[in-house]
Amino acid sequence: DKNDIMLQNMVMSLYEFSESNPWPEKWLRTAVEDFNAGENFNFEDTLWAKELRHNLNVEIRGCKNKMESALENIKSTEGLEYYLNVFENDIERIDEMLETDSLEIMKSRFMKLKFDKLPAKKTADDIKDVKEKVKNTRDDIKKKLNDIKENIFLCFNDIGEDMRRVYPRIKCLASLVMDFSSKYYEKKRERGVLDFSDIEHFCLNILTDVDEKGNKKPSRAALEYRKYFEEIFIDEYQDSNEVQEVIMNMISRKGQKSNLFMVGDVKQSIYRFRQSKPELFLQKYFAYSDKKGSENRKIKLSENFRSRTEII
Repeated sequence: DKNDIMLQNMVMSLYEFSESNPWPEKWLRTAVEDFNAGENFNFEDTLWAKELRHNLNVEIRGCKNKMESALENIKSTEGLEYYLNVFENDIERIDEMLETDSLEIMKSRFMKLKFDKLPAKKTADDIKDVKEKVKNTRDDIKKKLNDIKENIFLCFNDIGEDMRRVYPRIKCLASLVMDFSSKYYEKKRERGVLDFSDIEHFCLNILTDVDEKGNKKPSRAALEYRKYFEEIFIDEYQDSNEVQEVIMNMISRKGQKSNLFMVGDVKQSIYRFRQSKPELFLQKYFAYSDKKGSENRKIKLSENFRSRTEII
């Protein structure tokens, strides 16, 4: 297939994602340079390593939780005691993976990872289902960890070379996105139309200035709005994106005179496909205090006042 549909889709997807950032072109240029593996390249220091460590920890902890659940089933089932040592040893090996933040050390442990053979013994008919369940759980975990070993750590030494090879291609793709963005904007101006992203970014340009060090700061217009608005309320905060976050930060007051009130529930976040960032909600959720009088206070709405007892 020699048409450009796949490339067009890539450009559109990256363009739409970049527009959810306050300064799309700056974000694109920074993202491209994350692929620039120089002579002193150390993968452990990269953004990709940070993400990989996080994702691996999530996957491995999930394996551990499943193995611990299987172990509890074994302990509560008379007649499966001969599985105890094997499953306890498995959990110890998994714990070793979680004890380090070094991908190199984790790799060496994955390379040495071996599982003991389960003892073969006859089992009473009434516990065969439990035996089969814990065996299947263990087999799934062994496969998951082996997949990590083969798909990530066996290719680990090639990452720097892979990034050097892909860097010029990523740079070219970002350049296409920026060219498309510029031409698309010109076409919209010719027709006298704006989309929602344009409105957000025009708003951002009006509300921000740049200081002598190149940092963004509230413009005179933003400072006037800080005086004008008595309170600023944001509903469904878990579905905000970074552009909206900067806009709200520019026009809201800070400190003890803060006038920003946000309501949300991260479990109801459904707009990641529109580049919402529930992480913004979570950052405040974990940073804010429950105590009255706190500069940044968190109030947990854990009780339901909408429904009568009879309905619940």
